[in-house]
Amino acid sequence: MTEIRYKRLRIYGASLYLPIDRDIAGDIYRMENILQFIKGEGFILALDSNAGSKLWFDKYTNARGRTMEEYKITRDLHIVNTDSSIQSFEINRGRSWIDLTLCNSKLSQNIRRWTCGEEESCADHKIICFDIESKVIEENAKHFFRKRYNKKVANWSTFERNLAKNLVRKFECRTELHNLTKCDKSLSQKVRNCTDIGDVIHKLTSAITTACDATFQVLKPG
Repeated sequence: MTEIRYKRLRIYGASLYLPIDRDIAGDIYRMENILQFIKGEGFILALDSNAGSKLWFDKYTNARGRTMEEYKITRDLHIVNTDSSIQSFEINRGRSWIDLTLCNSKLSQNIRRWTCGEEESCADHKIICFDIESKVIEENAKHFFRKRYNKKVANWSTFERNLAKNLVRKFECRTELHNLTKCDKSLSQKVRNCTDIGDVIHKLTSAITTACDATFQVLKPG
């Protein structure tokens, strides 16, 4: 991990490799320790995640990707990656977008111009570049921009399917997704039987946010 100070700007940065043959829960524990250490300062995290997700523009979402999605949401981390036709990882057997750049809310308005280059590197991964602007991070803390979505071009039927899928998975309902009436009844029963309202709120919020991220375009402030 690196600490950078410039004028009144103070940020931490870390680069982690998450092996595909290792349980990702241990790597999330490492990330959590880092977040506890920085104590709310600006933070950016570069990951060779070995996790696929449509949220960072891969063609599919796998189990590791879903775990990373949930952790990103619960820790209010922002995806810096932008949509690119250039895959960040390429070998003879295939290509993918498994390189993930995350930051916290305090730094989210300072990072600009994320790009994945086509030039060769010394590894199987392409060179990723981005700029960190030196405006004062404290201002971002005072004027926090919550995530907003472009609903003008929304595909609401896709959102409905994504939301139903996430709710059924979060609440572990054994219901066919094509029958939304049965899904609704099953979810209602699960909520009524739950004794931890905080857990219900967390699952609902996570399911809605994940469905929005997978369906709508995120509006950038400014």
